[in-house]
Amino acid sequence: MSKKLLILICFAVVFGGVSLSETVIADHWDCWTEEQCDDFDSCQRFGNCNCWNQLVCSPGSHDSSPDYPPSYGYPPSYGYPPSYPPGYPGYPGYPGYPSYGYPGYPSYGYPGYPSYGYPSYPATVDMRCGSNSNGPCNINWNASTTLSWSSGGSVSSCNASGDWSGSKSPSGSQSTGNLTIPKTYNYTLTCSGPDGSGQDTVSVVVAAPVPAASSVTATQPDYCVSGPAATVNWTYSDPSGSPQQSYQVQIDDQGSFGSPEVDSGKINSGSTSYFTGQGLLQFNTTYKARVRVWNGYDQVSSWTESGSFKTPNFAYPQVNFTWTSNGVNEPTSPAIGALVQFTDQTVFGGNPVQREWDWTFGDSTSSTQQSPSKTYNAEGTYYVTLTAEDSQGQVCARTRGPLIIQKPIPKWKEVAPK
Repeated sequence: MSKKLLILICFAVVFGGVSLSETVIADHWDCWTEEQCDDFDSCQRFGNCNCWNQLVCSPGSHDSSPDYPPSYGYPPSYGYPPSYPPGYPGYPGYPGYPSYGYPGYPSYGYPGYPSYGYPSYPATVDMRCGSNSNGPCNINWNASTTLSWSSGGSVSSCNASGDWSGSKSPSGSQSTGNLTIPKTYNYTLTCSGPDGSGQDTVSVVVAAPVPAASSVTATQPDYCVSGPAATVNWTYSDPSGSPQQSYQVQIDDQGSFGSPEVDSGKINSGSTSYFTGQGLLQFNTTYKARVRVWNGYDQVSSWTESGSFKTPNFAYPQVNFTWTSNGVNEPTSPAIGALVQFTDQTVFGGNPVQREWDWTFGDSTSSTQQSPSKTYNAEGTYYVTLTAEDSQGQVCARTRGPLIIQKPIPKWKEVAPK
């Protein structure tokens, strides 16, 4: 009886009032927080508590496992496991719960549970162009720019797509090379890693090539048959070979082109010549022409000017003449030896003096009279030319004909037989 009493007393002293079930449980318990140990003192006494948080288990002879670094300090705020109240008599599947994977995740190397915000590092990408620009970068046709990129996070591989391709290093730079298609180029880089992927795109905008008009000239007409006018010519070129689509011509007497006398407007044509027509320009005036052109991309060139040109002081002689023979006006077949009268009908401008006439009759004869007469003594076909010159030395000529000279047709007379 006394032996039994002694055993009970020892049992009570050793276990300090802790129930047997509690003692057994505490002997194996992993103490995550003080609340999880039904009797923290008993945990401490038995020395079998696996204290993962030194702030939870008081210092003592219990385990403070070096596998779980104190710097991670498994937060008490997580209250592992929050779904079990203090003193819960045993956890199913102890010593490890599949949902938590205690005592450690082989793939991550405990400590840290992804479900509790274990830090992950998905890949990030930053694409730049030109002078460290996020884009878009604008460049001229047939020019290049530099692409540069960097990545962060956990990166295993990087691959290019869009207007470039292939595997790329996690960071680097590369020239686009000369770009000759006017469009927006998109350069995309995707970097991937165990925690996810990242992607960034930078755009490079290539401007359309700009054409040019050169060698602009203004050619004046034959003033013997025309009033003031001009034909403007130019040479078209384009660095990409794109053909001329349109042009515009202006002519101005001030040179500033603020209010040009001639403005063709935009004409859709591949022609490199433009005639002003009559009635737009004036005599005794100095002009200048300019041209701009459009290519197949509808890009317009800058204006290119011609040199200055001056119209005559007044109109050139407008030469004309007529003739009569035997009272017939402009007969085509005057008779041999018949007198042919030529009459000058030239219209002169400017000073009425110092005018000159020069006739050639097609039979090696000539005259300097204003309105000469002439007889043809041999059969044949003749062309007559009159050249007139005004006081400014402006010379024009006109040729008319043919005059078919033949023997006179015999006159038939009927005589009655005797």
